[in-house]
Amino acid sequence: MTKQLYRADNSIMQTFAAGSVDLIYMDPPFNSRAKHRIKPSRSPAEPALAFNDTWQWNEQAQSSWEQLQNHHSAALRYTLSYLRTVLGPSPDLAYLCTLAEQISWTHRLLRATGSIYLHCASNYSHYLRLVMEGVFGRGNFRNQIIWSYRTGGVSKRHFARKYDVILFFSKSQDYHFRLPRYRSYQKKRYGYNPRYPEHYDEEAKSYYHLSVCRDVWEDIPAIGTSNRERTGFPTQKPEALLERILEASSKPGQLVMDPFSGSGTTLVVAERLDRCWQGIDRSNAAIATTQRRLQEAGITNYDKVETGRNP
Repeated sequence: MTKQLYRADNSIMQTFAAGSVDLIYMDPPFNSRAKHRIKPSRSPAEPALAFNDTWQWNEQAQSSWEQLQNHHSAALRYTLSYLRTVLGPSPDLAYLCTLAEQISWTHRLLRATGSIYLHCASNYSHYLRLVMEGVFGRGNFRNQIIWSYRTGGVSKRHFARKYDVILFFSKSQDYHFRLPRYRSYQKKRYGYNPRYPEHYDEEAKSYYHLSVCRDVWEDIPAIGTSNRERTGFPTQKPEALLERILEASSKPGQLVMDPFSGSGTTLVVAERLDRCWQGIDRSNAAIATTQRRLQEAGITNYDKVETGRNP
C-alpha cells in the first residue's frame, strides 16, 4: 500500500502519475496575512514558525498568472481575467493565482471517479468556487459544505465569523459517494425512517438515531486547547471532519492525497480507515509534527521523501 510523506513544495504533484489518486483533501493557507506559529502541548519551548501566510504580487505571482493564461480551460482563463479586473495586481490575486495553479495540478492527478474537497475561508470561498468551476467544470460541483464551530471569529464590528467552507467537486459524473449519517439526538420524528432505529448512548444517557448528513456540519467541534488530538499546529483540523470526508468519497485500499498535510490529520485518519495515503508539506515544523503524530499512532511503515531545503 502507498504510504508516503513528502517534505517538498506541492509543485511535486506535477511529477506524480496522472489519474492515480481517488480523493484529494486540500486545506491550503487562508491568506490570513499572519505568521502562524506552533507550540506543542506540554512543551516549554518557544513557539516555532509553522508557516507564513502572507502574499505579494511579485515576479513569481506574475509568472503564475502568465502560465495560467495558457491553461487549456477557457473558463479558468476568463475567471482569472475577471478577478484581475476586480482585484488588480494585488496580494489577493497572487493568492488566488497560486491556488488556481495548484488546483489545476490536482485535476490531472485524480481518477475519473475521484473527488476533491477544498477547505477555504468564507471570505475567499466565492472566488475559489469560480476557480474550481474553471478547472473541474460547473457541472461537477457537488456541494458547498459549511463547517460551523464555536472557536474564534469574535468582533465588535461584525457578526462572529464561525464557519469555514469546504467545496466538494468530482472529476466526472461517475464518482464514488456514500452518503454519511450522524448521530441525531433530536426528539422530533419529522422524516424519521424506521429502517434506522433508535440507539441508546450510555455516556449521554439519551437515545439517538442516525440522520442523513446535510451540507451544514455543526456536530464536529474544532480543536480546542484541551482536546486530546491537539498537536499545537495552528491550522489543525479534527479527525472527525476527515473521517466524514474519507468515508463519503473513498473506499478501503484507495489512495487519498493531502497536498497541505500540516499536522497530519488526513494521513492518520486514512491509515485508520485502511486507505493508502500521500501527504505533502514544505514546512519543517509540519513534517516534524506529522512524524511525531504518526509515531504516536504506531504508524512507522511509510516512506519519507525529501526534496531540496524548504523553510
